[in-house]
Amino acid sequence: MDLDKNEKITFEEFMTWYKNKDKTKIDQQQKEGAKAVRDAKINQLKNQGKANAQKNTQPVLQPLSEEEYLKGINEIRKEVPFENVHIHSAIDLLLQDFKTRSVDYRKFQEYMQKLGKANGFNQEKVSGVTQRLFRILDSNQNGILDVAELGTGLGLLCGGTKPEKMKAGFDLYDENSNSQLDFREASNLMSGFFKIIKSGSPQSFKQYSAQ
Repeated sequence: MDLDKNEKITFEEFMTWYKNKDKTKIDQQQKEGAKAVRDAKINQLKNQGKANAQKNTQPVLQPLSEEEYLKGINEIRKEVPFENVHIHSAIDLLLQDFKTRSVDYRKFQEYMQKLGKANGFNQEKVSGVTQRLFRILDSNQNGILDVAELGTGLGLLCGGTKPEKMKAGFDLYDENSNSQLDFREASNLMSGFFKIIKSGSPQSFKQYSAQ
């Protein structure tokens, strides 16, 4: 993917890789990447559970399965038409108005209300799905939506073509805004990208796979 071998990835390099990818290789990379992310989160939750048990606190919630994750977002899209929100406007609002790539629940509430108002949605309905959406996106249940959780969630929730969502995701993961991704940023992007393009996704996500 790093065509000029400078240990940085531009959006053009990412799109060149995507357009020329070998399906067998990408499927294998997807499985390996998804497994690594899943294993890391499971280990993190186990460690949190052990720490909580020692402190005699309530156990942490278990992460949603991928099927539960996609089903949850699908149900929210039926209640509030977030597919009518273009992915670029959703990311721009986050970066320009909120100037952040990670949010706690309070900040997420503010973001959702502003996103809903900008798109003419019923504010009561938006408020009604906000807590549930936060729970779905917060895959490690730490009370913070990080860049990977936001990128994957907004990519599935909002509308736009595949290239548009890729560009919006690239901009979100480009934390220092230099139009290039370092290894850590690229790894975060790929983990979210693989989740979105995973074969066998529910019907409601086929729009994302369409060119």
